[in-house]
Amino acid sequence: MESSKIAPNQTGSRLTALLSLGSALLAVFAAVGLVVLATRMARLDDELATAGKHADQRIAEANAKAEAAKAELARLTQRVAETERQATLLTEAARPRSISKAQETVIVRKLAGLTRQTVEVQALGTSHEASAFAEEISRTLRAASFAADTSLVIGPSLQGLAVMCDPKAASGVAKRIQSAFSSAGIPMDTLADASPAKTTCLIIVGSKASL
Repeated sequence: MESSKIAPNQTGSRLTALLSLGSALLAVFAAVGLVVLATRMARLDDELATAGKHADQRIAEANAKAEAAKAELARLTQRVAETERQATLLTEAARPRSISKAQETVIVRKLAGLTRQTVEVQALGTSHEASAFAEEISRTLRAASFAADTSLVIGPSLQGLAVMCDPKAASGVAKRIQSAFSSAGIPMDTLADASPAKTTCLIIVGSKASL
């Protein structure tokens, strides 16, 4: 019995075919792998894009909350400042008027050299605060070598301080007194009317002016 033999050319052909088949399979696997990889990369890009959008949204929300908190803080700060201002005004309104030692020193210095004058200090109404302040004004004027007396007069309602002097008997005295008290931080008006008889100058002390 004769054994079959494969010719060399047949062996080469089969080897070539196998190599071709292997190359084709490799190409197919490579193509499939690229498709899978591309799909995964595309999915990853989508996930990253979605995550980025969510991150941007969260950042925007956080910024909006921060701005709202900042605005609320500014509003509360303004309310606190207004409350403190109102409290200061109420405290100042309740505090009786007075002349400090430093204010007295300023007034006496400003009136130095002025010819001795007679001044009547009148407190209008029945306010104890006005009467006490009128007495402090008289004391300060006496420290400036003025002849000053205090009296209580029931009269029309008046706020603050006013001074009037007889222009013939004491030219410019009212302005000097007003300037001295104003320099010490105590506002005082001047009245054009001539002072009553027996007095050279008259200072009227009304109730404390409203703030």
